Amino acid sequence: MKKLLYFFLSICIFTMTSCTGEYGGENSDKNKNNNAEISYFAEFSFLPKYPGAQKISFTESTEEGILSKAEYSLPPSDTKSSTDKYASILEKDGWETDRDEHPNFIVARKSDHLASILFDDTEGELKLIISAK
Repeated sequence: MKKLLYFFLSICIFTMTSCTGEYGGENSDKNKNNNAEISYFAEFSFLPKYPGAQKISFTESTEEGILSKAEYSLPPSDTKSSTDKYASILEKDGWETDRDEHPNFIVARKSDHLASILFDDTEGELKLIISAK
């Protein structure tokens, strides 16, 4: 009888300790992703900030249905890698992204928010142009 009791107790203990990594243990990948701090643009409090972005201009929408627009300068990089990096940041924050095979353009949706994001390198300086609501 004691052997049976020890057997069931060891099964219970094994089950409880082996499940903690997936369901919220300190080393779980879910906790690592959720604990990462994401900062947001001051102009678009719902939109994750691109690292190193510096505001150039901002035009707030005065009419319903019209998107607000902001332009930022970015650290030197190529448009494709910058677009890939920002798409990854958006997806980690729960945004649904659509690139439609454009190397420098993202359309992002989350809840009732919509953002049109363009990386522009036409003047020798990398810029991020966002229209969002």
